[in-house]
Amino acid sequence: MIIAVFISSCGNKQQTVNKTEDQYFQEAQTKVDEKKFPEAIAIYEEFIKAYPKSEKVHDAYNKIAGYYITEIKDTPKAIETYKMHYKNYPDSKQGKNSLFLVAFTYDEVLKDKDNAIKAYEEFLVKFPTDTDPNEKFSESAKVMLENLKTGGSIEDLIKKVESQNNTAGDKNTETKTSPDVKIEKVEPKTDDPNKDVKKETK
Repeated sequence: MIIAVFISSCGNKQQTVNKTEDQYFQEAQTKVDEKKFPEAIAIYEEFIKAYPKSEKVHDAYNKIAGYYITEIKDTPKAIETYKMHYKNYPDSKQGKNSLFLVAFTYDEVLKDKDNAIKAYEEFLVKFPTDTDPNEKFSESAKVMLENLKTGGSIEDLIKKVESQNNTAGDKNTETKTSPDVKIEKVEPKTDDPNKDVKKETK
């Protein structure tokens, strides 16, 4: 009896190990299509454990967090997921993105000003400047932090930047000004929950 249980256990483990990356994602998507989001999240979590070095782990973390926000309505779990992503992949661009999203989620989803300010400040301690010209996370964090500290809303910030951009267009072209910044309010998408989370683009 003990031997039979042992063999069965080994067989289950072998089946899990032999599952490909695509199979994990296909199974998770099937659960999403069936609106079984907790089961989809469980599959993505299994994938992360099975393939920790895969580039797809970043997508898995983002999907987990996104479904917690948009479908399960458990935003603290989403924040926990973003923090875990950064903790496990601190040197990756995607990990940096998740650390930014901790602050963004406190700010825009929970409307938790105190924790948002703290999270933006912690982000800027680790990433005071943007080293990649294609990224604007640090710049965005600075703008959002200033806006929070002055008591402004995202709508106020959008109006302010649009006004600055319009004014800059009327100035002498030889005058050196800061790069124009476009700020948009975005909502997480279910099919790719965090694709457009960056609020500032050049």
